[in-house]
Amino acid sequence: MVVTLAIVGLLMTGIGSAVLIASRALPAEGDSEESLQDAAAAIDILIDELRAAIWIQEHTPTSITFSVSDRDGDGNAERIRYSWDGAPGSPLLRSYNGSADQPLISTVQQLSFDYTTVTVDEQYPGAPIESAEVELSSHENLSAIGDYWVNNVKYLAQYVQPALAPDVIRWRVTRAVVYCMQAGKVKDTLIVRLQKPGGDGYPSADPNDTLAEVSRAESLLGASYTWETFDFDGSPSLAPGDGLYLLLLGNHNANSAKLATEDNMFGAAQSFDAGANWSYSPNTVLQHYVYGKTLSPGPDQTASRKYITAVGISLWAGGDSLKQLDTAVQTLNQPELLTG
Repeated sequence: MVVTLAIVGLLMTGIGSAVLIASRALPAEGDSEESLQDAAAAIDILIDELRAAIWIQEHTPTSITFSVSDRDGDGNAERIRYSWDGAPGSPLLRSYNGSADQPLISTVQQLSFDYTTVTVDEQYPGAPIESAEVELSSHENLSAIGDYWVNNVKYLAQYVQPALAPDVIRWRVTRAVVYCMQAGKVKDTLIVRLQKPGGDGYPSADPNDTLAEVSRAESLLGASYTWETFDFDGSPSLAPGDGLYLLLLGNHNANSAKLATEDNMFGAAQSFDAGANWSYSPNTVLQHYVYGKTLSPGPDQTASRKYITAVGISLWAGGDSLKQLDTAVQTLNQPELLTG
């Protein structure tokens, strides 16, 4: 998420400007005015680089680490660090992209960085929450059972398109329960697929449109009608408004299973040539249950981000505390502070 912050005060100070004040800067007896000018020139380097910062990784009273945009054409941001160890007389050091520290000012009596920050609370969508298992589709009327045999050329496909709550963003099938039984010789296999529709609205013939498939030996089916459960947990999810077919077929030209159907006002798709052609049968509906889970947006989350709008620098250079340089740097990009 990109957050644009107003840069306060730029119209007053001028875009890209920094206020440099030399206070109590008259050289004392025995001190060189040139040393003060050298310190001011060094601070100008720091100001120019800090003003262009895009991130700030470290900020303490005596050190600062920040990144600026790519300057050498390698596509990576440049990392710059200024530091002073806090001991009077130690140098102000500069490191570029992890190189060895180089003295920028040879003698520093005191240095302090002061940071002006703005904290912004940002909201973003929480991680989606998956529901408990719910019923997606069903039809049951065991007082009116019709028989439908499936084999390797005769298929039955029940369309499933659940009515979902308005906030649902995805849904998936976890299991299907079908009222079925052995077809007779008990030597074949019943295959159950979750199949996407093709362009004609019937089950797609493209193997890539098979979302999941399970099979069961006919010998494991009941000798009379029973509810058989087929596990699809882990199958791919679909968008709201998308549907799929619960497709049932056999692996042999002999009948592989007998399915319970019912004559009803809504029906299923039938194929008698291994899925090459389909037709809609309004008088045949599969006795079934399909269960699944849905995804809905989680609660919005809040993150606090901190941005640095200005950095004040107070420096006493040389051997005399009268040599003090004060500057206030407007950070034009309002870099985000990446540490606490």
